[in-house]
Amino acid sequence: PVTPETQFAIGSSTKAFTAMTVMMSVDDGKIDLEVSPRRYLPYFKLRDSEADSKITIGDLLCHRSGLDRTDLAWYTNKLNAEETIRLIGQVKPTAKFGEKFQYQNVMFLAAGQCVAAVQNAPWRTVVSRRVFQPLGMKTTNTSIRDLVRVRDHALGYSYDAEKKAPVVVPYHDLPAIAPAGAINSNAKEMAQWLRLMLGGGVFEGKRLVSEHNFAELTRKHMTVAGPIGYGYGWFLRDWNGHQVVEHGGNIDGFNAQVAMMPDQKVGFVLLTNVSASPLGALAMETVWENLVGVPKPPAGADVGSLERVPPEQEAGTYRLQDVSVEIVVAMKNGKLTAHSAGLPESPLENLSGRRYKIAVPGIDGFFATFRPAKDNPKETELFLEQPGAKFVAKRITGSEDAGYTGPQYDLIGKYRSSKVPTPFSVSVRNGKVAFIVPGQPAYPLIPKLAKDEYSLGALPDEFALIVHRDAAGKVTGALLKQPAAQGDLELQCEVTAYVPPLTVDELMRKVVDAQGGETNLRRHKTLLLRTTSLIETQGLTVQSIDYERSPNAATSTQTMFAGKKRIAVIRSYFDGKTGGIENSFAGATDAGGETLNDLAIDSAMFPELNWKSLFKSVKIIGTEKVGNEEAYVVEMQPEKGHKVTDCISMKSFRLLRRTSGAASQTETYDDYRLVDGVQVPFHRVAILPGLGETITTVTTARFDVRIPDAVFRPAKPRETIEEGTAEGK
Repeated sequence: PVTPETQFAIGSSTKAFTAMTVMMSVDDGKIDLEVSPRRYLPYFKLRDSEADSKITIGDLLCHRSGLDRTDLAWYTNKLNAEETIRLIGQVKPTAKFGEKFQYQNVMFLAAGQCVAAVQNAPWRTVVSRRVFQPLGMKTTNTSIRDLVRVRDHALGYSYDAEKKAPVVVPYHDLPAIAPAGAINSNAKEMAQWLRLMLGGGVFEGKRLVSEHNFAELTRKHMTVAGPIGYGYGWFLRDWNGHQVVEHGGNIDGFNAQVAMMPDQKVGFVLLTNVSASPLGALAMETVWENLVGVPKPPAGADVGSLERVPPEQEAGTYRLQDVSVEIVVAMKNGKLTAHSAGLPESPLENLSGRRYKIAVPGIDGFFATFRPAKDNPKETELFLEQPGAKFVAKRITGSEDAGYTGPQYDLIGKYRSSKVPTPFSVSVRNGKVAFIVPGQPAYPLIPKLAKDEYSLGALPDEFALIVHRDAAGKVTGALLKQPAAQGDLELQCEVTAYVPPLTVDELMRKVVDAQGGETNLRRHKTLLLRTTSLIETQGLTVQSIDYERSPNAATSTQTMFAGKKRIAVIRSYFDGKTGGIENSFAGATDAGGETLNDLAIDSAMFPELNWKSLFKSVKIIGTEKVGNEEAYVVEMQPEKGHKVTDCISMKSFRLLRRTSGAASQTETYDDYRLVDGVQVPFHRVAILPGLGETITTVTTARFDVRIPDAVFRPAKPRETIEEGTAEGK
């Protein structure tokens, strides 16, 4: 049972405590926010010379270093704090210094180490002495060792979708990155932290941090997106005219939310023992609505009425951004219906005004309310209620589209890119055709001098939409021009029916012939690949040994290095029926459900030979340019698991790019070389979610080597996975 004293990990909500210790050190005259971290940490260095010369202590606290997340190295627990910070000097930036908000844990580690250096004590000692003790946070601590010493502590869980039940997650200690996320606390003691923050740095009549430096914590120093900003260790939002100061935290098995509304002197802490809980955002909305109240609009203000509107005006596609789910609301036989992928179509029964009951057979308590969007009353959003939860879905295409006959009417529809999961659309907003990105304001299409080229509302000139048409003038897609740091995106128009010049059977025959021919491919039974990979945005290198056996057994052992130091071994395996993943820092996991199905697809030695048995459906859905080559876009959907999208050269019929898996991982292929009659790509570039670009070079490729059956099975014993799986064992 949970009590007010039950200890939970608070994850990244720790960052606000670290920022507080920095500001206290500024009060002491020991830290200057405007100087380089190198003044206090001589070994601190960034790879980009401009960023290295400009970065200050203040920059460490607001995620504007130009580096994306670099979490893999510290997560292995093989590097100490100094080694983790030194590794940053090898990391390739993904943006110019100060250009955009990119969440960065190691920068907060560096800030904490600066505090330790000037206070001549470890950061954990400083935060305990200067924050925990004055606030009476007697059991709050910064290590798993101390957490489990507290009798009343929570276990961490994650929800297993296959088992349909929560499973215990091992604790993850964070000694090397502690200032970014290592604090463990309870509801009673975190309330004391809230009192300090709501008191403007004063607790029980005693000022712990100066008024000026406290104000810096909650002053906007960086724009996150739209109206959301970041102070020092705090996200800053607006809620109906009130400033909200908040920060979540997520670490293995735990999720936290700390949020305040300073002008109302109200705040809350939510501690949960489940990974990636969605409750934080829901709790904020619930607390503010019930304790503060939604303000009434001034008399005569036109913010949109909840009086009933013609049902057909509610029709459109709505998107739950956080979980990437689309809900289609449509008129069927004179009545509104709603449906989403994997769920039956449900009638919407009007209760009053714009509020409807979702008539799911045999289930009660589901409601849908159409209302003006809170961030833009001219737009419509869908407020969904179900027992124990509330959600908001933004409309991405609407009823205005159907009756529009003005200029650019043929651009209206959905667009997609194989590089990113974000859905795009062109839709009518207030009588104007606009480019829609979920969660952002509509960008009206403004014609430029060149035909079919448009600027996007008030966005800078670097942004533009260039429409593609076929020989008959039909819209086939568009090029979304963006600044160099973000990169251009080729978009395919989903509403344009593509008629391929050849059948799937014909295309696959050409692919097999280009790879070496069916006879030659079928004579090879095994393949050994040795590769070297560089993950520049993480500062890591990887040495891999991959084995494949026809038709669909495979194993890959990846040894990861930070500089010359080996920090992890990750192994995946599939023997044709069962598989799993083993690694040296998070144990072993047996694959099941969609993960196992995806592993089975990935393990096929020559999938082009067996595409009819591997996939339920295969379609040529369009064309796209990959590098300098035009390619067919082929969508392959297995009976179970996630779809695979291949881009196949229209000239050489070689595979140029593949997007697959739950995370839509994309990998491009080139430098094909002939190995024993088979064309093998010796160079690959993968975009891994959360890790960035991985460049892989094949150093050895050999067919028909002898491979023992044990190679495709779990390591024995599993505890020795850190030693790797050597060739020939």
